[in-house]
Amino acid sequence: MAVLTDRPVSIDWSLLDIVWAFVLSALFGVLLGFASLGLLGIQALGTIPGYTTNLIWMLPGFFVVYVLRRPGAALLMALVAGQIAVVVTPAGSDLLFSLLIRSFCIELAVAVVTRYRRFVLRRWTLAALLTGGLLIIVYLWLYEVVWPDQNTQLLACATITLSVVASAALAKLLADLMVRTGLLPRTAASEAQF
Repeated sequence: MAVLTDRPVSIDWSLLDIVWAFVLSALFGVLLGFASLGLLGIQALGTIPGYTTNLIWMLPGFFVVYVLRRPGAALLMALVAGQIAVVVTPAGSDLLFSLLIRSFCIELAVAVVTRYRRFVLRRWTLAALLTGGLLIIVYLWLYEVVWPDQNTQLLACATITLSVVASAALAKLLADLMVRTGLLPRTAASEAQF
């Protein structure tokens, strides 16, 4: 017997999916633009407090992927939200690049673990853990981060992974609450609930 969450993945986006993607992306773009002012201050406190900001930076990508359940949803969100946030934040185009990198990690992990079909808690948590691992690899390879000792390295990796998992859990919780209250009608997440 097929579960409702086992629906086939449609690569074709409906017009409603595109509208939802742009509306959510614009909302997150404004929120991230203004939140970046405070988050940049937290990142200035040091390495470990800076990695906790992944909780906020990753939230829009996880939320949009969970709600729309379409390939490329997080990347589209990053492009739109990044363009809007660039206007507000002093980080400028670095914010757009950072959102794209984080959204690519989310897309890759969700595609491998859930295949955009099964968004049960166990698979969602596994996708978040894989996203955290990919983000650590990005930090090591792309940003060439060098931690001073092994303890700092372990603490940084744990902080990154836990903040990403917390972000995915928060995104799932918010999306499920919004679906139950009827704020996200006719989305893939709302169809899976019924």
